[in-house]
Amino acid sequence: MPLLSGCLAALCGSTMLLHTPLNPALRALLAVAWMTYCGLQIARQAQTAAGVRRLRLDSDGELRGRTPGGDWIALRLLPGSVVWRQHAWLRLRTPGGRDYGEYLTGRADVAGEWHRLQLIWRQRSAAFGHN
Repeated sequence: MPLLSGCLAALCGSTMLLHTPLNPALRALLAVAWMTYCGLQIARQAQTAAGVRRLRLDSDGELRGRTPGGDWIALRLLPGSVVWRQHAWLRLRTPGGRDYGEYLTGRADVAGEWHRLQLIWRQRSAAFGHN
């Protein structure tokens, strides 16, 4: 999902740049620069997200991610993360300081883990983003 939203942002930004009242060569240059920047950010997000295979949120609000090698690393939940009834958007920071977004879906009436996430989220919401 973050990759899709990043691609849409890149296209929308380029479209807006191409319709500004500037010299056509400057518009094209700005659009190419914007697309290059967005492409680099999308690649960075994808690389960071690929480094975390599973998420674990403990009842005390501690968030960990499992690496492809099987190690658990501490993740920091950033402001702007939200949990709704069937969807969640978590903004995370790795120990190396790289940020990325994780889109999750679930149903509390079917998946016990999703219900647990919602409960922990409600109980610890004041502490999230201030670790």
